[in-house]
Amino acid sequence: GALSRESALGGAVSVAIVENSVRAVAEGGNTLNATGDTTLEALTHGDISSLAISVAGALNTGSQSNQGGGKNTSFVGAGSGSGNTVTNFTEAAIEAGGLVSAQGDLAITALDDTQITADAGGAALGLSTGGGSGGGGTLIAVGASVAVNAVDAGVRAAMVESEVNAGGALAVSATSDLEIDALTLAG
Repeated sequence: GALSRESALGGAVSVAIVENSVRAVAEGGNTLNATGDTTLEALTHGDISSLAISVAGALNTGSQSNQGGGKNTSFVGAGSGSGNTVTNFTEAAIEAGGLVSAQGDLAITALDDTQITADAGGAALGLSTGGGSGGGGTLIAVGASVAVNAVDAGVRAAMVESEVNAGGALAVSATSDLEIDALTLAG
C-alpha cells in the first residue's frame, strides 16, 4: 500500500519590550521662586498595541492510490503569540534641602497611565475529501495562541525635608492607572 503525508504549519510572534524613566525633580540645595501657580509634573503615557495572527491549511483529496490499501495522514498546525514587557518609573519630587516659594498653588504630580492591548490568534484548517479507494486516512488540525503581558511600574510624588511656601493650595499626588487588555483565540 501507499502512505502519503501532507502537512502545513503557520506561526506569528509579536514582542515589545519598553523601559521608561520620567522625572520632574527639584534637586536638593536649590531655591525656586514662582510668581504664579507652579507644577512639577511627571507623566508616563505609553500605548502598546500588538497583534499576532497565523493561519495554516491543507487539503487532502485522498486520491494518491487507486490500488487499495493506501492511507493518508495530514497534519495542520497554526500558532501565534504576543508578549509585552513594560518597566516604568515616574517621579515628581522636591528633594532634601530645596526651598520652593510659589505665590499661587503648588502641585507635585506623578502619573503613569500606560495601556497594553495584545491580541493573538491561530487557526488551522484541514480538509479531507476522502476520494480514491484507499480506505481513508487521518486528518489532524491544531491551533494555539497565547498572550503574555508584564508591567512593573513605580510612581512617586514627594517632598523630602524641604521648605515649601505656597500662597494657595498644595497638592501632592502619585497615580498608577495601568490597563491591560488581552484576547487570544485558537481553532
